[in-house]
Amino acid sequence: MKKLILFTLLLGIFTSTVSCGGGDGVNHYTTTSAKKASKTTKSTINDSVETEPAPEVPEKLLNIQEARQFNNGVAWVKSDNGWNIVDTEGNIVKTFDANYAVTTDFIGGYSIITVGSNVNKIIVNTKGETVLDLSAQGYTELYNYDGLDMGSVVVNKKLDSFDKSGIYHFHYDLNTQTEKEMLPAIELYRSPLIYVGNGFYVISGKGATRKEYEQERFVFHNYFNDTTLSFLDDAFEDGVDEYHNYDVSRVGDFVVGHITALYRKSMTHTEDVEKCFTFDLVNNQSQQILTDGVCFDIPDDKIWNNGAYIDINYTHLFNDFETGQFTEFKPNCDYRCDIQDYNNGYFFVTTENENRTEFFTVIDWNMNPLFTPKRYSDTTTFIKDYIVYNEENGAGTIMYIPDNAVIKEFPDSEVIYTDKSNLYVWVRNKDNTVECFDIKTGNQILKLDGAYDILTDFSDGLVAVNSTETNEKSYINMSGEKLKITE
Repeated sequence: MKKLILFTLLLGIFTSTVSCGGGDGVNHYTTTSAKKASKTTKSTINDSVETEPAPEVPEKLLNIQEARQFNNGVAWVKSDNGWNIVDTEGNIVKTFDANYAVTTDFIGGYSIITVGSNVNKIIVNTKGETVLDLSAQGYTELYNYDGLDMGSVVVNKKLDSFDKSGIYHFHYDLNTQTEKEMLPAIELYRSPLIYVGNGFYVISGKGATRKEYEQERFVFHNYFNDTTLSFLDDAFEDGVDEYHNYDVSRVGDFVVGHITALYRKSMTHTEDVEKCFTFDLVNNQSQQILTDGVCFDIPDDKIWNNGAYIDINYTHLFNDFETGQFTEFKPNCDYRCDIQDYNNGYFFVTTENENRTEFFTVIDWNMNPLFTPKRYSDTTTFIKDYIVYNEENGAGTIMYIPDNAVIKEFPDSEVIYTDKSNLYVWVRNKDNTVECFDIKTGNQILKLDGAYDILTDFSDGLVAVNSTETNEKSYINMSGEKLKITE
């Protein structure tokens, strides 16, 4: 009986232990449904916890100190950290620190920058890659900035070898990054090159050989096709010891200037002979335009696209290269008359009244003024066949010269900027908004609802502006939207 009671007690203890899952006091679910219930409970708890999004980092816009014109899809933009190459999407392509300075905008895909206190010149492409480093590559001077548009420049270097000793000039191809010596038959170190544009140089020097060295040569050289035009052989007699005091300038397809030839008559006696000329680069023809002994200087600001203003002994002469005509400029001015520009047979002239207030008018080839002189200001612009100006009451006006006709008047607006590249004009309205108009048609191009100064022409669809209210510089597209440039 006792054994039966003991067995019954042991069986009860065993049954209790199995049903509770162990003797540790913790419920251990052993069924599949119980395990599923456990997983479901845990999943529901995890899903109920929301993950907070990471805090947004605000974009930091580039602080523009100087905004230069876009060309070839990029522009130089100066900021706190130096000069940046920025593309039309607002991306910073490359940054150059404050040790660098920008010399030119991008022309033909290239730009000239300087570095360091020695002002070493470097040419970079639109990616900011160096294609020519003058100092590192042994060159001492870079001549033609406008050669960038054609992908080539002229440089020089000092040679000191058995065969060559002195300064020699090289044509450097920016696309292939190769050099080619210019005119090896002329010792160019005797005088500097004068660059007259579009690949043409004026060179004075003697030949490298003994025979060539006996005669001074004065030539035009086109380094693009290696052609040399010695046009003064007929103008001067043989025996020129040296050409000096020469002044030459490029005007379209012509070169105009004067040269003094030094003849050595004996060991102690020399004689100077002056020649004045125009030279047609297309037809390879020169023309002496004045008598011997009377020559002229042409200031750089008195040369235009197809003509030159020449002042000889205070006689005002004008040479139109397109027609080959000369005229004596004698307008009927009571005080001062100054030719500011010339185009298509019309002179843009400034004059003064008795109070020395400056006015302007347009005079034709026969010295007839087209209209009574109008008040001149800094925004008065003569461009092709148009004049853009402000009337005395401040109203902006666009005039077509040949017909002396007003294209458009802005009675409540003043002209503040003329975009010569596109023939646009910007005006500021009385409410301080600014508008852009086509000069040829008078049609509106764009209106900006804000007070801005215009800094550049439209190029690559963007114009640089400066807010007169905040002094913030930015770029705006043809739709009036700002270009966002972030650091």
